[in-house]
Amino acid sequence: MSSTDVSEILESNQDLPFALEKVSVWGANRTSRSVFEPHINHLLAATTLGTLTKNIQHATRSLTALEIFDNVDLSIGNTGELKINVREKKWYSASISGTADDRDGLSAGAQLNLRNLLGRADMWNASITRATRTPISLEAGIQYPVTADPNKILSAAVLHTRRTNPFASSHDWDTTGGIATFAHTLPNWLYKVQLESSLRNVFVRQNANASESIRNDCGRSIKTSVGFEMQRDTRDHVSLPTKGTALRLAGEVATPLGDVIHYKQNGEFHFSLPLAKYITISAGAHAGVIFPLPGMSQVKGTNVIDRFNLAGVQNVRGFWFTPLGPRDGDDSLGGDAYWAAGLSLFFPVPLALDKFSTLRSHLFINAGDAVCRQRQEATKSMLGRFNQQNSKITSGFGLVYSWSNIRFELNYVFPLNLQQRQLGKGRLQVGFGTQFL
Repeated sequence: MSSTDVSEILESNQDLPFALEKVSVWGANRTSRSVFEPHINHLLAATTLGTLTKNIQHATRSLTALEIFDNVDLSIGNTGELKINVREKKWYSASISGTADDRDGLSAGAQLNLRNLLGRADMWNASITRATRTPISLEAGIQYPVTADPNKILSAAVLHTRRTNPFASSHDWDTTGGIATFAHTLPNWLYKVQLESSLRNVFVRQNANASESIRNDCGRSIKTSVGFEMQRDTRDHVSLPTKGTALRLAGEVATPLGDVIHYKQNGEFHFSLPLAKYITISAGAHAGVIFPLPGMSQVKGTNVIDRFNLAGVQNVRGFWFTPLGPRDGDDSLGGDAYWAAGLSLFFPVPLALDKFSTLRSHLFINAGDAVCRQRQEATKSMLGRFNQQNSKITSGFGLVYSWSNIRFELNYVFPLNLQQRQLGKGRLQVGFGTQFL
């Protein structure tokens, strides 16, 4: 009997008793057998054809997801031997790319990847990036699949970044440090645990007229934190969904091992619901708060670079990058607590649907606000001030176009309960990113 393709075996009786005599690996010149061992054990443990078929499919998906092989093929011979044939990718690759995201705006960078240097599906990388809000970002790191499982990734990196936002405040800041992360992916769920330690330096931008609040936050500080994050995403598209929900919860404890001490919690929720063909209603809500911990300076409070920055095109439309919330002169200070919510109705653009399938028009309404903790103020009292202030509310209409996972918007924005001067970019606004209210 000649070698039989796995797809032909699937047509057989799934309850038929079947056991492999041997599993061999071919083509793995640089890859340790320990990468294949967990899958080999599962394959050898199968006692029926149905179980074996499921284990073969799982092994193929998992080995492919490690991103160290160009091709993975499993076949069974007439001696009861299963052969795992792989073709390894080149041990190095380099790329130059440009992108747009919510945090950095437009960016361009170069990256070098080194694959499988230790033979354990390890990935080494180094990158340099420049962006509109990140003049320089340098990073080098390694990631390693625990027990050769691509859904369990342990990573570590060292990095240096400089960030700026000249449209919102007069300060820049440098961050240099290290970060270690464990990420576990399940169907529709992602869990992360993160350890971070960094040296930060906040300074006034050259020739900038900084407020007293910004000058008080300038200087060096050390932050050592433990963070967690969980995400669930069932949407059919990242940037322009028509159905599904997305949930994200994140928390961070800045420990007494550094100069910064607090507990920071924030969350996001989005849902999209189809009303008719090409007509969708979407809604989203964001909220976050920073809680003081014992040892936190009640006089100085939180630093401007640790607070939440609200507004910009992705949040409350009509504002520039981060001017919504507390200010000191021309400087946006961010908030120790914030909330934002939005509702949008998407519908097709007449005569354009055939040529531009991801082009939509939409109506929207957004609202939100941010507050800073006053000296020695309790969290309950700080949150109560949301009721004493007029939340910022905007509405409008515009065009939306999705390209890959990036969304572009051209909107005409109306202020509903704020003075016209509070709109950072006037009534007409262009925006791009991946996540929008």
